[in-house]
Amino acid sequence: MKDSLHTFSFVVADRWIVNIRGRFAKDAAVLVRASVSVKTDIYHLEGNWNHVCLDLIQNTSTSYTLLWLEDHLCVGGVNYLYRAVREMAAKNVDVMQYSCFNKGAYADRYSRVAKERGVYLSTFRHDRANNKLIQEQCSGSYLISLTSIFKTQFFKFLLTISRPSNWDDTTPFPFELPGNYERILPFIRGISKEEIFCSIDDDNNNTSLQTQRRYPIRLGRVSYSSTKSGLIETKV
Repeated sequence: MKDSLHTFSFVVADRWIVNIRGRFAKDAAVLVRASVSVKTDIYHLEGNWNHVCLDLIQNTSTSYTLLWLEDHLCVGGVNYLYRAVREMAAKNVDVMQYSCFNKGAYADRYSRVAKERGVYLSTFRHDRANNKLIQEQCSGSYLISLTSIFKTQFFKFLLTISRPSNWDDTTPFPFELPGNYERILPFIRGISKEEIFCSIDDDNNNTSLQTQRRYPIRLGRVSYSSTKSGLIETKV
């Protein structure tokens, strides 16, 4: 988390809303307050992740919300981030993924869809017809990922809908929506031309910073990303 903060804590934003859980929650709160210069609201709320998030942002009036994952570093630079978000607003984009580009595999899943190409991102209407093309190109492609920037009203909507999941609902993972969850369609999707953040250790397609030897493996741990049937062991 400390390293992630150092890569973009100076970003100019209306506010940060941070919910911190776990044994080191108080220490983490001190670090966040020391690192972030803009208005920061810190909470230590337990329970269903979606419900907690909705409570936290219910009165938020900002146009866009970046859902920060503390184990992703900003590798694309905050200037690119600013410009991409401005273009999202100009093109009325509902969601844009900022990480987990997987060596081009992420962009490739949308290769059969007609897109409007901009300076920092491409956009298209993600409707049922386009979703069919996407799923044919990349079966199982998710509609909604945690590593995204959302139009705030769209984010609030996503937090309210019910969804089946094998994940513990106190974790963020049930928020993500698979490709067959078409009830949320249509929406406007943006595809960043550059990967803005990169995961430290989530090694999908050997693309994590650790696998690329751009971040050290310091110790082993058991991840909080547990399903209802067991735990996933990772290294950080």
